[in-house]
Amino acid sequence: AGCEVRTLTLAFLAVGEELSVLWLHGALNALSVTGRWPALARATLRDDVYRLHALIAEHVLTHPGDNGQARYDDWAKDNRQDVDFARARMQEIRSADATDFPGLSVAVRELRKLRLMR
Repeated sequence: AGCEVRTLTLAFLAVGEELSVLWLHGALNALSVTGRWPALARATLRDDVYRLHALIAEHVLTHPGDNGQARYDDWAKDNRQDVDFARARMQEIRSADATDFPGLSVAVRELRKLRLMR
């Protein structure tokens, strides 16, 4: 994106914090699995979250701002409706303690939708 490492880092951290990506990583890592297929499903979700986090941060970096947080704020403002919906859905999943495969799959889906926001 042609920006300073500090700006890139702060944008990545802003995405992680503001969109509950850091919580999602923790919830996926804490997910208890038994057997090959559940372990593969968890690993796939975890890989998807890493990839989506980076893609969203890449979009954030295309926005104007003096630092990573300012760029995130501008991106979130431009995509307010989708960002607000995703944040509300993540909060709903967290509040309902829906940290099973179905709940976490929905959370990952919300990130997938946000990766399309420019």
